[in-house]
Amino acid sequence: LANLAIQLPMIFVLAVAALLPPWAIDALPWVTFPSAVLVFGVILFALECVAQAMSLVGNPLLGMMLFITHWFVTFLFSGLFIKISSVIWPLRILCYITPMRWGMPSMIYQAFSPYDGERGDVFEGAGKCTPSPFFGP
Repeated sequence: LANLAIQLPMIFVLAVAALLPPWAIDALPWVTFPSAVLVFGVILFALECVAQAMSLVGNPLLGMMLFITHWFVTFLFSGLFIKISSVIWPLRILCYITPMRWGMPSMIYQAFSPYDGERGDVFEGAGKCTPSPFFGP
């Protein structure tokens, strides 16, 4: 309980520190900043819980390796790089249970939802570079 009392405020301080520069530099709408901080804080808290679970491994180096592997798998299967429909079924389960899979689209929606096109703030010229489901050469 004492760990949680210190951990949660610091996670949200870290979320504010991580999201403040993109919101300030990119001139994103400030009305969506608190909800984006909440979503990012939940992602960080989920990863922190996994990190604490991995710390129970007997060897500290093995625990760190397991956490980095978990973070990489979470980041890879978040849907930002590979379409979920392109992932084969045994691995597609990872796409649905990782916290970044649901958090990253929520943060992107929070950042760009006020741009509705009624005020002339439409993003023009944006589209897919390639028709394939994979991004890159």
